[in-house]
Amino acid sequence: MEHYKWLLKTLAPEKGKNLLDVGCGGGYFLSEAEKIGVKTFGLDLSESALSIARKEAKNSSLLCASGENLPFRDETFDYVANFGSLEHFLNP
Repeated sequence: MEHYKWLLKTLAPEKGKNLLDVGCGGGYFLSEAEKIGVKTFGLDLSESALSIARKEAKNSSLLCASGENLPFRDETFDYVANFGSLEHFLNP
């Protein structure tokens, strides 16, 4: 968790802004972002990872979808994060 806290401190997202975590996994980064008042959204291909994220990041909107074909309109998010999953993309 300390790593995610450091990342949030470095990114310094503004309270109330929209943040998308592509490849959110268990939702640990989203959980930390929720604590500072960011509106959080997570996307992952793994339903089993999202089931953990639903427990960890209770206030985040979560979606099972591909990070290579984001199902959102342009300019939906103020911040987009992708930690530790880029190597899993076929066409990054």
